[in-house]
Amino acid sequence: WEQSGIRRRFMNAGIRGASAPLLYFGAKTLLAVGLPMMAFLAIALSGAHLGTNTMLFLLLLSAAFGYYLPNAILSRLVFVRQREIFETFPDALDLMTVCVEAGLGVEAALNRVAEDIEHKSAILSEEMRLVGLELRAGSDRERALRNLAARTGVEEVETWVAMLIQAAR
Repeated sequence: WEQSGIRRRFMNAGIRGASAPLLYFGAKTLLAVGLPMMAFLAIALSGAHLGTNTMLFLLLLSAAFGYYLPNAILSRLVFVRQREIFETFPDALDLMTVCVEAGLGVEAALNRVAEDIEHKSAILSEEMRLVGLELRAGSDRERALRNLAARTGVEEVETWVAMLIQAAR
């Protein structure tokens, strides 16, 4: 599951579309070029008489803002998603423990927890369902769990995955 940093950030944000990097870099380019053009037009149409240095500073500032805006939006999406997973994960672990102690296997417990936790966190429920789908599709448990850790990017999930893999070995 080795991928570029930007692809990992998209996964952490819950964005799985193949066209996401293209749209992301297209937005960065469009905003970095378009915002200075709009700023220049706004200044020209307003009739303000700005010095060359001031005009250049405003255009560079708007270009920088346009270039970094998609980064800020993506970072915010990652933060919100990871916070929800972080806050809901202890409840999911408790449910998982109860299911395993009741005699369910790990895969069945994952599916049961995905069902039960859906109302509290649709995001964590979806991630657990994806693990179940990977396991049913023939992927080994270690690979499916590592994919879960990579998709979430939450340290607690990564620690739990490492413990499960170590226990299985």
